[in-house]
Amino acid sequence: MGEGATAEDTRRFADETTARQQLSSSAFRPLGRTGLVTSAIGFGAYRIDAQIENHRAALRQALRRGVNLIDTSSNYNDGRSETLIGEVLAEDSEAAPELRRRTILVSKVGYVQASNMELAKQAISAGQPYPEMVEYNPTCWHCIHPRFLGDQLRLSLERLRVDTLDVYLLHNPEYFFLDWKKRNPGGELAAARGAFYDRIGAAFRLLEQRMLEGVIRWYGVSSNTFGQHPEKSDFISLEKLIAVAGEAAREVHGVDRPSGFAVVQCPLNLYEGGPYLLANQRDGAMTFLELARESDLAVLVNRPLNAIRPGGLVRLADFPVPRPNVEQEIQHALDGLRSEEQACAALFRPQVAHALPKDAGPHTPFEWSGPLRRALDRMNSKEQWNRSLEDQIYPHLHNASRFMQQQLSTPGLRKDFTAWYPGYCRKLEDVAGMISEWLGRADFARSNDMHERLEPLLEARLRGLPLSQKALVTLLALPGVSCVLNGMRRTSYVEDSTGAMAAGPCEAAAADSIMRSFAEPVA
Repeated sequence: MGEGATAEDTRRFADETTARQQLSSSAFRPLGRTGLVTSAIGFGAYRIDAQIENHRAALRQALRRGVNLIDTSSNYNDGRSETLIGEVLAEDSEAAPELRRRTILVSKVGYVQASNMELAKQAISAGQPYPEMVEYNPTCWHCIHPRFLGDQLRLSLERLRVDTLDVYLLHNPEYFFLDWKKRNPGGELAAARGAFYDRIGAAFRLLEQRMLEGVIRWYGVSSNTFGQHPEKSDFISLEKLIAVAGEAAREVHGVDRPSGFAVVQCPLNLYEGGPYLLANQRDGAMTFLELARESDLAVLVNRPLNAIRPGGLVRLADFPVPRPNVEQEIQHALDGLRSEEQACAALFRPQVAHALPKDAGPHTPFEWSGPLRRALDRMNSKEQWNRSLEDQIYPHLHNASRFMQQQLSTPGLRKDFTAWYPGYCRKLEDVAGMISEWLGRADFARSNDMHERLEPLLEARLRGLPLSQKALVTLLALPGVSCVLNGMRRTSYVEDSTGAMAAGPCEAAAADSIMRSFAEPVA
């Protein structure tokens, strides 16, 4: 599809949407010096999956509601996030070209997981490994070598069904330092930083070349460490990135000219305020946001409603009042789940025991009742629990079912398992719902406390908003923020996010007071 988003089409879309929906002028902003105009809220596609129809409906709804920036990455759901975006943008063949010209596509590169890990291992087997691979742990590697970037860019374009990507970001390149610390416990940080920015320079030269070829329009870096103290070993200096990009542009073009380094991305929320509050650029003279603004760089903010605090992940949203007896109901439901697991063991374990690990428990591969009972005291948020469900429990359940179908030797046993399995899943779902409700008790109290702290700081027109929208309108008021990326895998999340865009930012002085009141000291 086409050559990508254009300044003219994004501006026209902003003007028409603002008039049609009667939005304030702040609902759309310049995307730094790119010439493009972005919606103040962007579609964060971190957990979007082409296999889930609700995610597809949410993206369609966001595009209808005025969102025109989509942020994804090659590793999000193993590329299925990019696949869904490409499919949705191409659904209406007649409208697709216009939709593409007004929609800003941002993707990222660097993580080596799942199918990318297989590609990397195949390259090793073929005797042509990707150079400068950071083998962080067995399931997560990282690479920004030009050869890897070129291969990944091609795959992203194919999944997105586009010829040109508007923005391409190096995704958390600070993994280099995390790996370096493990391998060089007494090493010199200055030497490591020199090697790191050399790698960044090589990546930027490749991206400058791809700009000449028209494959990408702009590039940049997404990092979790832009808001850290400069003394931290994995801190990335925006000032240094700007200088390295300038050198890369001179080398590629042979003359002094502006580089294509135009977009940066970082976490920012009420509790994690480093990019706004910490003067960590130019020898402590400027914050990250101040330098980005002075340099006319677009700033995309991620994790606006998911704050990482010392006690774990905190969701900045409202929660229903939990029922008083739900903890006792959980214990009773776990007893029922244990009974199902014992039944499974009695019926099927003798047939599959030969294929189980030597240290397997008595009910393996279905034995969630015990681990869940033990984990209750360690869980501290509903969001943490939901992530455990999606990232650990449900994938394990799927793999366990497939294992049983493969190992059960007779059609009769497979039929019996097929009859047993849905009942177990229903009981596990019931337990999951109760645990989610129970965890909501702490979240409910926390959200109420946050409302009480926010009310006197916000102007009257914003005091009745949900907590999530109060958090978003605060970030929208911070100077230098171009677009706040919010996860919108449900249509209700789309309505909530676009509601904040319609409400408009709070007053700048209020936003400053809120950030200074809530933000925790940067470690």
